[in-house]
Amino acid sequence: MIFYSPQFILFFIAFVVGLRFFPQGPLRMWYVVAASYVFYAGWYPPYLVVLIGLSALGYWGGLLVERHPRLSAPVIVALFLPLVVFKYSGFLTENAERLFGVEIAFSPRWQLPLGISFITFTVISYVIDIRRGVLKARTKFHQVALFAAYFPHLVAGPILRGRELLPQLDRIRFTGGMVAFGSLLFAVGAAKKVVLADGLGPWIDALYASDIPLTAGQSLLAIYGFTAQIYLDFSGYTDMAIGLAAIIGVRLPRNFERPYLSASVRDFWRRWHMTLSRWLRDYIYIPFGGNRHGFTRMMMAIMATMLLGGLWHGAAWTFVIWGGAHGAAMVFEHVSGRIVSEPVLPIAVRRLIVLNFVAATWVLFRASDFDQVGMVFSGLGNTTDWAAFGSDAAWPLLLLAIAAATHRFDSLSRVRWLSRRLSAPVTITIAVVAVALATALAVGNPGTFIYFDF
Repeated sequence: MIFYSPQFILFFIAFVVGLRFFPQGPLRMWYVVAASYVFYAGWYPPYLVVLIGLSALGYWGGLLVERHPRLSAPVIVALFLPLVVFKYSGFLTENAERLFGVEIAFSPRWQLPLGISFITFTVISYVIDIRRGVLKARTKFHQVALFAAYFPHLVAGPILRGRELLPQLDRIRFTGGMVAFGSLLFAVGAAKKVVLADGLGPWIDALYASDIPLTAGQSLLAIYGFTAQIYLDFSGYTDMAIGLAAIIGVRLPRNFERPYLSASVRDFWRRWHMTLSRWLRDYIYIPFGGNRHGFTRMMMAIMATMLLGGLWHGAAWTFVIWGGAHGAAMVFEHVSGRIVSEPVLPIAVRRLIVLNFVAATWVLFRASDFDQVGMVFSGLGNTTDWAAFGSDAAWPLLLLAIAAATHRFDSLSRVRWLSRRLSAPVTITIAVVAVALATALAVGNPGTFIYFDF
């Protein structure tokens, strides 16, 4: 069920109505767990066993690690196994064949379980935090099951920590005071996804699938169009997830803060997919040494973290190179910062440089292979009839202009401010109309979210 689909709207209304029949406590938590399982099974029912299995392993693993901390490593390896099998077995097999020159009679063709990377990281953070002594293992299975499966964030984040979500799960309730903010934020996310991201999507898909050379104008649209699309798509999902959670009394963390206004690549990762950045910092970068063992060790930790972060996004060398490029840029910023203590360039110029770097590396993220990467960049050298291109691509160019003009104002704090400035009936009416329009536009073309594949 896509968040803005008629099926999900009916599901969520029924879910909220059903809340009142279950008192606060274990019964209500089991009700939310069951609803979350129904939501997840709506995609592909057989893979519900993967979600339940990871939850059970996290539950028993957490109890075991709390008593025997030395067993944390095998528990974490076990939690990683489904992700490795489903997402990386084909990649590992293919590269083993190339490396050793042998043919392996194994060619996985299974469908990737929805949101398996997010679920895995969520449960692993629970176990590691228990190992570190910052979280107590929950003694009831429904508590861990709900933490792993809570449906607003289940398939594409934000990636949550036990300290953030677990204390809130026994207080889930329909919160009238948050309906205006949650509804408005949900509507903003739906508009970003359906109108802007999905409006750009067919154009971007056609350009990347082109079997003829691109012109300069088409290459630029492929580069900057996807730069806008992936932000609008992913942040749109996050807005909807945070909005839904707010309506039922749960506060989810921010995941984006106008990342394309960043003045450095480090700043970009503080603003983009913020919960993943914190996860990588706390569970990879710091264990690799962080900034505690000298400058060289820190640079190595940055590169290792970003390479693994790239691999997390996809089982392909294009993702590894994408992560490595961002890691190299961050290393360069650290090195140059030791040479020049204060930035030389004005902030507007630095923002422009970072935006173009991020846009260029998004090509590695979007392309299916290096041939597509070469096709997109080689088109920059081809001539374009700019008048004809502007006429043919007027619609995606308009959507790009809207995205650029509104990015500075795209913040949770502004939505919260607006929901407080307007009366609740006005805010809810605006939100309902916006969601209804988004749902109507999506009928017959329910584009899934880009990060569902991760």
